[in-house]
Amino acid sequence: MPPTNDPFAKYREASESMDGTVRDYEDDLGINIMELAEECLEQSQRYGYYAKELAYARRRRDRANERVKTIRSEKVREAKAGTTWAGKSPTGQMVEAYYRTNEEYVAAKEDAVEREFEVHLMEAAVYAFAQRRDSLEYLVRLGLGEWYAGPPDIVDLSDWQPKKIRRAAAAQKERKKIRKPKKKMQRGGS
Repeated sequence: MPPTNDPFAKYREASESMDGTVRDYEDDLGINIMELAEECLEQSQRYGYYAKELAYARRRRDRANERVKTIRSEKVREAKAGTTWAGKSPTGQMVEAYYRTNEEYVAAKEDAVEREFEVHLMEAAVYAFAQRRDSLEYLVRLGLGEWYAGPPDIVDLSDWQPKKIRRAAAAQKERKKIRKPKKKMQRGGS
């Protein structure tokens, strides 16, 4: 398989075997403003899919961690079972060195790390769908308030910047202005 920049590529292979479906994360996360009703109706189904996949990922992670513990216990028992190293019983450090360098233990530990990574990705995906739900709710409120009634090309968000950046730019502009004190005009007549 060629290398890819998609962090979900490996996970998609794993999720494909669970229920036979593979979903496009980016496509699922997007919102079509012109079809808000359908987007709202499909939100719970999409969220549920990724929440279920998160549960499967957690189960795989827990199983991988248990495998690591089992292999570690077996290797510790092997190291301590009647083994003498230079005529002495092995110390804790010797036992640890024995199981940590064992190929089976190293492979199981790497698998556990990968499973943990999958869990983190899926937690981020589930969180993103919670954010999507909030965005849908906000867009529906805007629509109900008739603030947004036209097609999306009316609202140009190409130069949008977060408030924090806009405030910082405005404050910098303000600092650059040089203010000269105004001369007071005298009142009175001649």
